Amino acid sequence: MLDNMQDKIIHNLKKTIGEQDINFTGNMTNSIHKHSENNTKSVVIDSPYAHIVDKGLSSGTYVNFDALREWVKGKLGIDEENLTDVTWKILRKINKDGIKPKFFVKKALKKFIGKYGVITPTRMRSNNGSKTLGKINKIVRIAKKISKNINKVSKNIGRFK
Repeated sequence: MLDNMQDKIIHNLKKTIGEQDINFTGNMTNSIHKHSENNTKSVVIDSPYAHIVDKGLSSGTYVNFDALREWVKGKLGIDEENLTDVTWKILRKINKDGIKPKFFVKKALKKFIGKYGVITPTRMRSNNGSKTLGKINKIVRIAKKISKNINKVSKNIGRFK
């Protein structure tokens, strides 16, 4: 059941990223995977820029010029002669205005909850209520941990150096 939840969260993340057209190279969706450790299951996005795309950047922040240059080259198809100038213009624009957040992780988790709901005691009907309720509480705690781990890992990994 927990593996199934991980699969569905990964599916929602990839779908949300695709819908928002924020996966130019495919690296971000390819960096999403399951992680299990000490009876804890999580979904990890280990792309170095996932946090920036998800949470945005405030104005006054400089990004890695070389990484931005590669993005400009691939995304915009700028020729080598103009590539450095265009990259500097975009870098200054990011520094001045920042990058608006996409909140794709939050949107994907909302889709998951919207489709499957949050299981509460009033929605449960069972002859063995206390056992079932204990299992449900465990699943809800695990879902919260998955969400927390996604945010934590994307914050730690998603910063340009």
